[in-house]
Amino acid sequence: MVWEIIVAIANIIIAIGVVVALLHYFLSKKDYRVGNEIRKKENAIKFAEDYALLLDNVFFISEVYRKMGISKEIDSKLSEYVIKHKPKGLNFDTKESSNVFGREDYASHIGEQINVKVLNVLPIYMQYYECSAEYDNLIRVLLAKIRKKEELSETDIFELNKVLIVITDKITTTLNRLEAMCMLITSNIADEGTIYNSLHQTFLSYVELMYPIIADKNDSLTKRYYTNIIKVYNMWYNRGVEDRQKEEAQRSDLLNKIDKNSRVKY
Repeated sequence: MVWEIIVAIANIIIAIGVVVALLHYFLSKKDYRVGNEIRKKENAIKFAEDYALLLDNVFFISEVYRKMGISKEIDSKLSEYVIKHKPKGLNFDTKESSNVFGREDYASHIGEQINVKVLNVLPIYMQYYECSAEYDNLIRVLLAKIRKKEELSETDIFELNKVLIVITDKITTTLNRLEAMCMLITSNIADEGTIYNSLHQTFLSYVELMYPIIADKNDSLTKRYYTNIIKVYNMWYNRGVEDRQKEEAQRSDLLNKIDKNSRVKY
């Protein structure tokens, strides 16, 4: 009898121990989830702060493309391709790019356009980046010479080429930094929903503008570049399409209800 009581007490103690262990496990798991959510929100804020530091480059490059007439052409061709083929996402590779633009060397074409119309680039460069007084004056002299159609010296041409190199460097640097930032989203380290709500419009617009550059890098199935940018772009683009479809459905339902309520019954 005594032994049975001891066994019963032991079982109760074990049961209590198991309950306490389970309770501790679930509480620690909840604490981990809460802590993880907080960390993801903090990383989303860090993403937004880093993205803000890129905006000067983003706006500068966007303005260069706009001034060249390139942005309008890219937008038009991409829109035509999407309307015709209705893809779930863009591949951002040379094969797809040749279908979009009707030529395989569109990225090179952009570079040629900027080289030819460098006169339009110089004022944009001066607008977005603070130059030394000496360099600022040098650019103004170059602009004056070009407008007067004066012959440029070797030094003048060298300085013009420096501006063109700056544009290429800023495109590459911005894409590389954006790729590293997008890894926070694709790895689920940052809260993607928070970032989407505040930044998706400028992000989608800029990545579309960079489509020819990204696609030109991806000419191989085995080695691909900017994969995180591509993943985030396709995810956010498709979400935008779904959001617009929901809005249109809600608007249609609302109009139908208004129409039914406004009918006169005899």
